[in-house]
Amino acid sequence: MVRKKLPVLWDDEAKKSLKSIYKYIIKRDSAEAAKRVRNEITNQTKTLNGFPEKYEREHNLEDKPGNYRYMIIWSYKVIYEVTPKAIHVLDVFHTSRNPSKIFKRK
Repeated sequence: MVRKKLPVLWDDEAKKSLKSIYKYIIKRDSAEAAKRVRNEITNQTKTLNGFPEKYEREHNLEDKPGNYRYMIIWSYKVIYEVTPKAIHVLDVFHTSRNPSKIFKRK
């Protein structure tokens, strides 16, 4: 059975988070480093459409209905939800951040 590839869609919150990460890296390092991080995160999320369940379930969202998963890219965690019609990238944040504060807004 061939599985249909699902579109990978970025929610507004995830877009804002990635933009904030980009701006932060520019201030702390360089525009080149910021582009490298942004490109790696966006490129890796594009691979989710082939096999979205390849990453673990997000344990901080187990009490919520849905198929929430995460991937780690360098020091960044990408939270996404797999639905029958699409893969929704919900948030991106540095792994040093306190997850309980992040997940309260979900």
